[in-house]
Amino acid sequence: MTTENTSSEIHARRIGIAAYLLLGLAATTPFLVGSLDGMSAFDTGRLLGQMAMAFVLAIAVLGLALRSRTLTTKSYGRLALSIGFLAWSATVSIGAWRDAHRLTEAEKELVEAFMQATVSATPSQPSAPAADGFPPQSAQTQSVNSAPGSSITDKRVAFMKGVQVQATNWATEAGALERRFAAIDLSDVLKPENLTSRPAIAAFRQKIRQMQALINERNAALRRYLADSAEYFRTVDIDEPSRSEATSSFKAGMDDTLNAYDELGTAQLASLQNILQMLDFAENNLGRTSVQDGQIMFQTQLQLGQYHSILASIQRAAVQEEIVTKKMTELQKTSRQSLLNEHNKN
Repeated sequence: MTTENTSSEIHARRIGIAAYLLLGLAATTPFLVGSLDGMSAFDTGRLLGQMAMAFVLAIAVLGLALRSRTLTTKSYGRLALSIGFLAWSATVSIGAWRDAHRLTEAEKELVEAFMQATVSATPSQPSAPAADGFPPQSAQTQSVNSAPGSSITDKRVAFMKGVQVQATNWATEAGALERRFAAIDLSDVLKPENLTSRPAIAAFRQKIRQMQALINERNAALRRYLADSAEYFRTVDIDEPSRSEATSSFKAGMDDTLNAYDELGTAQLASLQNILQMLDFAENNLGRTSVQDGQIMFQTQLQLGQYHSILASIQRAAVQEEIVTKKMTELQKTSRQSLLNEHNKN
């Protein structure tokens, strides 16, 4: 009997060692899977916490169920529990890794879309003396609702895909507006031959009207885009922590964006208004001006003084516009860098 008991104890001990080895492998599975790609240390730790709670409960239940059983039966019970825990750990860890990888890829695509959007909307440098080459920042957005998913990850991925669609639409319209702005050439507006020609003056008036309309269109489109984005964040089917984080980030940049573009639009419209003043002056003095050796000539000193006064106003406005344009460009560069830093940090 003593030999049989000893043999049973050895057998039970061996089974117990195997159970503990499997249990250790199950506990390290999240680390092994997380080290591949996509899972952060926080995600891995959270997964381990969930698994630990489940394991403690399972051990408690098993201990109660096998309390009156033999040592060998208890060892086999622990082995069965370890095998099941290992299978569950592998399944859960791989699923968590797959979810983290999907979120990482979706975030990467979203960052690329935003980078493209800000590049497409980067202000061009104004062409002195006219305020040519205004930066478009308009977006034809659509209300995109992420499709309800079977999990939080599905909804988060769908949410980022929806935001990506809006950012892509922003980039598309910004590029289209940029081409329309670029097609309006005001660089020759102050040439003497144009300031002494009624048809040329009329043509440049038309161009300025087109430019003013584009500036107003850009401002309206920007507000429409921001309003649509705010509504999307409010109504999208996603967990509340993610909604709160996205909304907070969006609101943090919205006011700065609106203020920057309002300042830019004001500077551009002021430049155009000064150019219109020069065209009015030139039209009122038709027949009393001429061009000699490439220079505009006036009949009186008063006309010359008025011309130089308006020209100085145009130049001051052009300088202010260039300052605002550079400020806008730096703001967008900073936003892109912040976005990249946040993405790389995660």
